[in-house]
Amino acid sequence: TYLASYDSREGQPGVRVGSFLVTLESNFRGKQVFIAADHCCSGGIAESVKALPKSRLSYAVFCSAHVNSGSTGAWTFTENLVHAFGGERFMDDNSDGKVTIAELINNTASDMAFADHQMAQFALTGSSSREMILAKTKESPEDHVGDRLEIESD
Repeated sequence: TYLASYDSREGQPGVRVGSFLVTLESNFRGKQVFIAADHCCSGGIAESVKALPKSRLSYAVFCSAHVNSGSTGAWTFTENLVHAFGGERFMDDNSDGKVTIAELINNTASDMAFADHQMAQFALTGSSSREMILAKTKESPEDHVGDRLEIESD
């Protein structure tokens, strides 16, 4: 998988994700890495992270499309990230006042599948946990904004 950089062209496809991860592994001074990618075949990043040999870093990777799939032109995936980190109440599935990685994954997977007919892909490694809190929720006057429902029609 490659990231198409500004200078990508025939014979020079861009930055190989593997080399990008090697650079992170050797130069990044933190302990936790959050990667979000909203583009075709972005799931290749999740696959590359899962294939890393023992890493000192913990990764949380969120990709809009499966490793072998195209991506829509809609911003559904990125909007879910913005809503989660913004503490939107409708991202808090269990109404405990916090938006977790698990809730971001669940909401994003549902929205991508139903709104865009697309399968998102995720990877968590090391100490990255589904229970990690991304934001405290904001107050909202609308109790049912963001609720999903299925309606059958004849």
